[in-house]
Order: sequence, then C-alpha cells, then structure tokens
Amino acid sequence: MPSYESQPNEAASKDCYLDQDAPDVTHATNAFLYVRNDTSSHWDTGLIAFDMSSIPPTAVIESASLFLWCYNVVEDDRSVVIHRVLVGWLEAQATHNNRKTGVAWNTAGCAGVGTDHSAILMGKKTSNDVWNEWEFVLNVSEAQAMFDDGAGYKGMRLRIGNPQSFKNDIRDFRSSSYVTNPLHRPRLRVLWHVPAARLIKYVTDIWDTGQNILDNQGRIVAPDEVETDEWIRLIGAGRPSSKVYADLIADPLVNYIESVSYRMDGDTVQIKTNKESMIQSFLKRLGGMSE
Repeated sequence: MPSYESQPNEAASKDCYLDQDAPDVTHATNAFLYVRNDTSSHWDTGLIAFDMSSIPPTAVIESASLFLWCYNVVEDDRSVVIHRVLVGWLEAQATHNNRKTGVAWNTAGCAGVGTDHSAILMGKKTSNDVWNEWEFVLNVSEAQAMFDDGAGYKGMRLRIGNPQSFKNDIRDFRSSSYVTNPLHRPRLRVLWHVPAARLIKYVTDIWDTGQNILDNQGRIVAPDEVETDEWIRLIGAGRPSSKVYADLIADPLVNYIESVSYRMDGDTVQIKTNKESMIQSFLKRLGGMSE
C-alpha cells in the first residue's frame, strides 16, 4: 500500500503555537511547540500542518499517525487532544488573537468549536513519557477530511485535554525548527490507496437506426466483441442533466452487462443488464417517445 511520510525542516514546515499570555506575538520559528494550561487557565495551543499534495487527490486514507517528540512534562496523567483546523492560517502571522494579520479567529486561540476547529476528536494521548516520541493515532475520517480540505494544509490543533484548576499542565514538544536532532521534528505518516476506477466501456444511442454499440473512444464495436462484466451507457434516453451520481450503479442510464448472446451470423448481439432502463429506453424509442 502506498505511504506518505513527512518530517520537514523549518523551511518546508508549518507549525507554531499560540500564546494567550502574549496574544499578539507570533511563535513561528521557535524550536518547540508548547501545549499548556497554566494556573491562571491561560492556554498555549499548538498548530501543525503538513503539505500532503504529493498524495493523489482521489486517494482514500487508510491510516494516519502524528509523531511528536516530548521533552518536558509537568503534572501527571494529562492528555493532549488533537482536532482538525477548519480555517486557513499563516505560520508567520498566526497569534492567539489572529489566524493571519488582520483576520481574527472566530474564538481566540483557535477555540471556536465547529468554526475554528472540528468538534470531532482527531487524536488523543495521555502520557507522562518524556524524552521520547509520542504517536497520536489519528481518526481516519478526520484525516481524510483534512486531506480533502486543501491537501492537509489547514492542519491540526493541539491542546491539553483535561486541564486541572490551579495547576501548570504542560506537554512541550520539539517543532520543525529544532536543528540539534532532525529526527526529533514532527512527523506525519499516512497509508493510502486510490480506488480502482471502473470505466464505462460501451455507449449506445437509442436513436441510432443502426443500433451500433460504440467503445469509449467512439469506435463501433462488432456484436461478437461485446464483453460481459462491463458497463454500457444509454444516450438519448432522457433529457441532458448535470446531476452527479455517487457511483455507476446509482446512475439510471448506466447498465452493467451480465450476459451476452449472439446470432449465428454474428451481426446481432442480445445484452442482458442489471437494470430495466435499457429495455424501457428501447421501448420508448420504438414507441416514438422521449423523456
């Protein structure tokens, strides 16, 4: 199965943290990502995104994990939670108040549920492990949504998930700007696949007096060359429409060829399909009707 793995340096990365105590200060080039809630309930919120544009746009995400190197822990049994970011932000401009210069978060600190970030939990880890890499196994549906929405470049938000009053809840991680050991930078790993496409192999126009069957290149197909386990589209059976169907089965004018039989002279083929639309369309043609 194809995989994507990225552990970018500062030049190619997009990560920072938002500091409630310095709400208009950017932290784009710091060597760390603070994820904190202090004794005054002031938040440090991590933001991180990866450029996933090398993955084909039709890919289906099978699994995804975010890896962060933790170097500082204060207070036991605190969790770090991850949510998908819903709005664009700029690494060099993001602050607690603004996602980019002159454009505020819906709620300061990327805290707007359903506006700044998804309400669905994307990942969570409860650990006291320090000087080690943490793996956050990500919700596949949310990872897919992150990929589909701008090839991952809106990214993820990290916060303390179970803050305690009057405590310094701290989980600090290395950022992509960390240079001492590049292996301690954030890393995203994704397994994906592209669904095999089933092309419509044949086309027939119900108003064609020659009753020809064409291939998807527009060439006439000899009756004895029509194959089963393929799809055929009817033309002229209804008014033109811009409606998009979820798959070939849902499209009423696309038929799956279950069986074929030929006359001995090879000039005629009888096709049995999975739908009545083919029969109905030919009856309408014979009756001089159209939809």
